[in-house]
Amino acid sequence: MNAASNSSSDVPVNYNGADVATWSFSTVFSIAIQLSDVLANASILFLFMPDPSLLTPFTIYVANLFFANIISAIFCFPFELFQKLYSTWWVGKSFCIMAQYTDYRYVFSGGMRNAHVLIVLNRL
Repeated sequence: MNAASNSSSDVPVNYNGADVATWSFSTVFSIAIQLSDVLANASILFLFMPDPSLLTPFTIYVANLFFANIISAIFCFPFELFQKLYSTWWVGKSFCIMAQYTDYRYVFSGGMRNAHVLIVLNRL
């Protein structure tokens, strides 16, 4: 990501306004995967909601993972899509910082990994 910016604006220095989206198979495939991910996780969470008898300690952990996966897809995927579509990071420095903070290797992924550790410890 190129987040070098002028002191007067949040637009990157090397952005000339002529960068167009480059659609490829991997970009379209990524969109399809992310949409199916959100729909599948949301539908499973929706199945747990109406019946309180399904909420055991283990299913609460699993529901936490589904919810974390939905949040991760909602926050991380748009930045990944910008990065695949455009050769220049044109969204600005603030969004660059947010993209690095919410990247799949950091905050949301750490939360999901901690939930996995809690599941393992609970099962032991």
